[in-house]
Amino acid sequence: MAVNTNISIKVLCDQRKKQMLFNNPQFRFTPVSPYNGNFTKFQLDMRRKAEILKYSNMSSSSKTNNLTKAQKFAQIIKGNTQKQSFQNKTITILDSSGNYNTITVGYPDKLIISNSTESQPNAVRIIGSTGYFLLTIIPNGLIVNCALDRLIPTPTSSCGIPGPILYLIDDENVPLYNFTNNTINNAAYSDSQNQIITNWETIPFKNILLTTNVSTTVGSMLVKSSVKEPFYTLTLNVPIGVYATNSPGISARATIFINSIYLDVQYSGSSVNTNNYNITLSKNTFNSPIRVQYVELSTPVNGYNYFAYIDTVVVSNIFLITNPGYVYDFYLKVNIDTNNTAYAFANSKIFANFDNTYLSSGLTLST
Repeated sequence: MAVNTNISIKVLCDQRKKQMLFNNPQFRFTPVSPYNGNFTKFQLDMRRKAEILKYSNMSSSSKTNNLTKAQKFAQIIKGNTQKQSFQNKTITILDSSGNYNTITVGYPDKLIISNSTESQPNAVRIIGSTGYFLLTIIPNGLIVNCALDRLIPTPTSSCGIPGPILYLIDDENVPLYNFTNNTINNAAYSDSQNQIITNWETIPFKNILLTTNVSTTVGSMLVKSSVKEPFYTLTLNVPIGVYATNSPGISARATIFINSIYLDVQYSGSSVNTNNYNITLSKNTFNSPIRVQYVELSTPVNGYNYFAYIDTVVVSNIFLITNPGYVYDFYLKVNIDTNNTAYAFANSKIFANFDNTYLSSGLTLST
């Protein structure tokens, strides 16, 4: 039995607004130009013209093999449509033992008769002819290969093309350029490079301040239409670092104690599966001293000119329903032990998804 799910207008509008954050332009169309010195413009135009003349044109029979009734009747009267008949070739030979044999060669086999001498092992005499001969039968030897006929220059006047007479050559070694096809019809020109198709797309919010015991949005996730499963269990990685301003004469080091970290995944303001997350640090442990070393930035970030990488927050066992179009927001809350924390520089603050001249890293999602 079907289950009706009522979604408020507020939630629908919120989801629509969040989806617009992922509204990227179409991928760039990058055709390969044939103007590389190997082919001239005349050759490229000739190749395209010859290709066009291969296809049917309902409004004109002169460009194609779709003849009108009058043209077909004229061909019948002239006998152009009659098939060529191939008669069998029969000869009687006398071999070296004095035996008579009759040989019949039919289409498409081909019989080749060449002069010989009596001393040749396979030499025979042909009744009605003088001398000795060698017989060679070539299977399918009468079938003519017309594959290279397209390279025979054909005047445009024979194709019903008005204007000055040019000679058409269908040379398939020349690339087909500027010829309408589905690739060109569906092409888009933009600044976006081609991307690998994924099940979801993430937007990491860069240089997000993490205030103690305050839940802060660090990124969002959009479920793509290419998603393969209705739900996934994901792992979230969020890098964190510390920015600071310089105080002359103080060592560029810091010691940080992180007591705990909490993650809240929300769908349009409603928390999703908040009780089963497993949250750790990739290199350190909670309630243990984390010692970092500052580096000077060539370009300040938010007024801070020093930066130090702390660690990466790893949150596993995130169970999410992955209906196409769903947008989830990730909120991170860090509990920093300010009593035991020692910052070497003044105005030190912890940030997530840092982006600076020394190091850039954002949140990632994986299965």
